[in-house]
Amino acid sequence: MTMPREEVRERIAQLLGRHFGVDAAAVKDGASFRGALGMDSADVIDFVSFLEREFGFDELEGYERLHTVKHVVDFVAAELAKREGAP
Repeated sequence: MTMPREEVRERIAQLLGRHFGVDAAAVKDGASFRGALGMDSADVIDFVSFLEREFGFDELEGYERLHTVKHVVDFVAAELAKREGAP
């Protein structure tokens, strides 16, 4: 069963709060990691590692184009759906 998008968002918000001190109220679709959430490039690389562990990905490819919370939620949800559909 595919993970609901809202559950993906909640888990991402929890990761951001736990590892980067981001307030859950700031985790909105349009929030950018380097702007609104105050992350630098090293934080983003760490965040990708946390995402990989949280969602069981071996290696996330294409994350460089993910600049907002919505981009990441959509990307993770699509990757999870692909993984479930794979033989």
